[in-house]
Amino acid sequence: MSGIDPNEVYATAGKMIAKMHEYPGFLFVNSDLYNHTPTLQVDILREQAKLYGVSETRILTLLHDAYSQNYSYL
Repeated sequence: MSGIDPNEVYATAGKMIAKMHEYPGFLFVNSDLYNHTPTLQVDILREQAKLYGVSETRILTLLHDAYSQNYSYL
């Protein structure tokens, strides 16, 4: 589960885990989402990036690839 607002993600994840505990088909339910995980807000200076020939999409892709958990399945 992911989202833009960390507080909303934490609250929704908690509700989802609680609901999953109600079903006997789920033997163990836990989360790797922790409230103390640091978050980062990045403000892209679009005009300055454009001067250097770098698109907003390129910056976002670079950040996503560097910091998200991308899995490759073969």
